[in-house]
Formats: sequence, C-alpha cells, structure tokens
Amino acid sequence: MYDLLIQNGHVVDPHQGFDAVFDIAIKDGCIAAVMPQIPAQHALSVVEARGKVVTPGLIDIHIHAADHDESINAEVDTVGIHMAVTTAVDAGSTGVLDFPGYRKLVEGTAKTRILFIPVTSLVFNFAGNFMGLKVGSDLSPDNYDLRKTAALYERHQDVIVGFKCIAPLKEPSDTESLPLKYSKEITRSIGVPLTVHLGWVPYRPWLDTPSILEKLDAGDIATHIFRRQGSVFDANNQVDSRVFAAQEKGVLFDIGHGTGNFDFDVARRAIDQGIRPFTISSDVMDKSSITGPVFSLAETMTKFLYLGFTLSEVVAMTTYNAARAINRESELGTLAVGRVADVSILNYQEGNWKLNDGIHVVQWEGRKLIPQYAVKSGELIPCQYPENSLRKAETAAIAQ
Repeated sequence: MYDLLIQNGHVVDPHQGFDAVFDIAIKDGCIAAVMPQIPAQHALSVVEARGKVVTPGLIDIHIHAADHDESINAEVDTVGIHMAVTTAVDAGSTGVLDFPGYRKLVEGTAKTRILFIPVTSLVFNFAGNFMGLKVGSDLSPDNYDLRKTAALYERHQDVIVGFKCIAPLKEPSDTESLPLKYSKEITRSIGVPLTVHLGWVPYRPWLDTPSILEKLDAGDIATHIFRRQGSVFDANNQVDSRVFAAQEKGVLFDIGHGTGNFDFDVARRAIDQGIRPFTISSDVMDKSSITGPVFSLAETMTKFLYLGFTLSEVVAMTTYNAARAINRESELGTLAVGRVADVSILNYQEGNWKLNDGIHVVQWEGRKLIPQYAVKSGELIPCQYPENSLRKAETAAIAQ
C-alpha cells in the first residue's frame, strides 16, 4: 500500500525524459513508482493532478532567507515550500564568522530543505546593506582566511554547497578585484565551486562581467547573467567573446532575478546571440520582492516561457540542472524510483498575464506556472501566498 498517489499529472522530469501523463506513487518518503494508471485503491491518500504539471521538487539556488526583526530577508518557507520549492539555497546572506548562528536561525522550524552558499568574507552581512563594502573591510586581505573558511566547511559541509563573492574594485581603473582573487584561491583550495555576483555593487566600482567570467572555472556559478548594470555586452551591443568562452568552458550561468538583477531586453538579446542560462533562480531577497517583481520561482520560470524556452527546458533549469550546480544531483532533481519524494505540483494556466522584470511590464498571452502543492519527503503541503501579494487573488482563484 502506497502512502500517497499523485494521479493523472503531466509529469515533466527532463533527466529521465518524462514529458507525459503519469501517476507517481510515494511510500516511506521515497518515490516508489512512476507509471500510467496506478489504481487509487493502492494508496492511503490520492491527489488528483489532471491538467497540472508535476515535476521533481523545484530547487531555487539563490534566495536570501531568515525572517527576524533586524533582517529584510524573507522567511524561508514563504518563498520555499509554500511556493512549491522543496529545496532553497541561501546564496550569500552571511560571512564565515556569523554562519553558524545564521544557519540555526534560518533552519529553525522550516520544512523547506535549506542549503547555503556563504560569502568568503570573514565579516559580511547582507541584511546590513553591504556595510563591509561601505567601510572597506571586504577589500582587506585580513577579511579572508583559508584556515577558518576550510574549518567552517568541514563542520557544515552537510549544508554548505559552495562559497560566494562579489567583485568590487578599490579604484575604477583597477583591473583586478581583490575579493575575487582571494575567494578563488580559497574555494580552489577547499575544492568547492565559487558563485560570483555580476554587475553593480553598492559603494564601490565593480569589475566588469566579461573580466569576471574569464577568471572563473568549470562548475563555478555566475549569477545575475541577464542584468542591465554590468551586462554581458560589449560597446557594440554584442555578447563579449569572453562570455561565450566562459559558457564553452563550463561556467554555469544563473538568473538570480531579484528586484534589479534581471532585464527582459538584455535576456532576449543575449539569448538570441547564443547565451543559455543553466539555472533559473529567484534571488528573492526581501519581504517586498515576494509581492513583485519576483513573486516566486514559478513566476520566474514563466518569464522564460515568455522568452521562448520550452516547458521541459525551464523545468530542467530548476530541477536537475540546479541539483548539478550545487553538486546534489545524486540526491535531488529527478523523480527516479528510490529517490526522496520531493515533488512540485503546478497549475499550468492559459491566460493573458502581466510579467514584470522590475523595469518593464510585458503582456503575454500564454501558459503560466502557478504553485499549488509541494510534496516534501512524502508530505503533501498546500501552497500559500504571502499577504499583500499582487498575485494572491489571481492564484487563489485558480488554486481552487
């Protein structure tokens, strides 16, 4: 007898080549079967998913979590399990010294699986509006310590999936970012990927995107690949040759939407010239971004349907590709029998939608992905929508 049966859903699992109507049976928190027409009487509980898209549990590799009085960050389950995201990665909210306490704060009672990409700086606080940059500590070699960072990774490697840096310059004329130099040395020594923020940073000049990308290695993650301030283009509005070289080398391009890190026009021009994102992430970073323009990972996925990607491509970028980017593909990202039963169930609703990149609002007549249920380790969890969300009325009506 199965514990849970998801019936008649349009199952999209790009890693296994599934793109058809199947039933999914779950037992003891694991995927027990994926096949057509499993009898309902074989399960203790049944979810009817006819007309809905059913995917491996969505993975958002770039959020900022931890809801508390001193933080602008969003509560992890609000942007995670309640938006059909079963695994979320906090990518750069704290530095090395503060990480142990931050981990406890974020994990709390969250049902979402939460992983981390801390910043390589010893002292860093995203919620403090990058104060380290304002006072110059991030540019100091004293703020980078291989021994302490390696020790942190050793103690917390169950949840740390890499480290992150931003790439400010001391002077606009500089050609090297010291934080990028130190961060690369540290991550190469530890043997983990480096995630690098592309483009604008507060208080300081920053290294241009093509120069950053030529310094990265295969498996490193370049986030905010389609932002306007710090774009992939040269002076002639052509994708810089160093960007193509990085893509060919295996640097992983991530979206990292956020409130100001994504631009439809930049994305369309870069895609038309041959740039392909490897992962789609929301970069939900505060309580306002969940009410627009980001809303959710599913909303960000819909924006790439608008940009011409197929449903299978969009799902791949938020499931198996995301699992590969954080080196968890042996555990996550697919509905293979025996894997942990992390599943996302989404409405795939035809309509005339407004999509917002934070700069432009476009009208699109097509199909939109709207969270309805998450299954986390076999537990069925209905999605919820944050208060004051501009999408709340729209999604609540569809979710009935």
